[in-house]
Amino acid sequence: MLIKVSFGIGYMGKEVKEGKVKGRLKIPRNIPLAYILLIILIVSVASLLSIFYVKKVKYEMKIAELEERISNLLTKIDELSKKNSELQAKVENLERKVLNLTVQRDMLLKERNKLQVEILGVREAYSKLQVDYNKLNVEYSKLKSEYEELKKEYSKLTKSYNNLLGKYEALTEAFRKIQESYENLVEKYEDLTSDYSKLKEDYERLKQDYNYLQDIVNLRKHTLIISCKKYTIPALSSKEIRISVNYAGYLYIDFTANGTIYFEVRGTYYHNCKYYTYYERYPETGSTTSGTFIAPVLPEVHVPNDVTIKIINTANATVEVIITVDYWY
Repeated sequence: MLIKVSFGIGYMGKEVKEGKVKGRLKIPRNIPLAYILLIILIVSVASLLSIFYVKKVKYEMKIAELEERISNLLTKIDELSKKNSELQAKVENLERKVLNLTVQRDMLLKERNKLQVEILGVREAYSKLQVDYNKLNVEYSKLKSEYEELKKEYSKLTKSYNNLLGKYEALTEAFRKIQESYENLVEKYEDLTSDYSKLKEDYERLKQDYNYLQDIVNLRKHTLIISCKKYTIPALSSKEIRISVNYAGYLYIDFTANGTIYFEVRGTYYHNCKYYTYYERYPETGSTTSGTFIAPVLPEVHVPNDVTIKIINTANATVEVIITVDYWY
């Protein structure tokens, strides 16, 4: 007779680790009970060892998983640390932005206060405008009533205008005929006016020429050639001043000097195919420091001639002379 004993044997295989492999041991009936118990004990110990080994393997796998999880957690902690640094930088940027926004808020508050003051001013101006508007509205009502009255008067005037229009058209026709006659007279008048203007221009031109020549004949025209001009003349030397004259006349000479001098005025003129020289000295004898005199000039008519004014310094020192020359002709 055999005794069937079921037991689990732990092998290194997967099935043994998971506790799925089982064996059957057939024990003969003639074996002593002590051996049977020993065998059962051995089998039980082997089964316990197998179970312990399986649990050990499971625990090792769990420890490996935990280590892997811890490693992942450490990696995540590093990432979170980096993110925390980035967030800290962002927080600092946000604080700076908040500070800038605070400054901007203060500026906006100031601008708001200014705007409130301006709004009060606008409100006051609006109130004044409202008062002015009410006044204008009253005046508008008055003007409107006056307009209505004027409109009535306009209607009356329109009727009168239509009546006068008929009369005007009749007068217009009569005026057209008169205008044609007037235009003919105007043409004749313009011809006469043109002839008169030409004659008047010729008369005025002749009159100007006559007056000009009359002034020359009577020595009433003059030209200021030199006005208070200063000349410096070395000791015992002279200075010549040349001027051009066109008509017979005289030179009015006025002078002052800080030393003794005298003048010689010389000129030439052409007459009857001959040249003649005229001469004037001031003073006639000796010398002086100031004076006024007249020197005649006799150029050929309408031909420019040179006249020389010579200033002679008789002193032993440099002399300054201030002279004015006015040409009368």
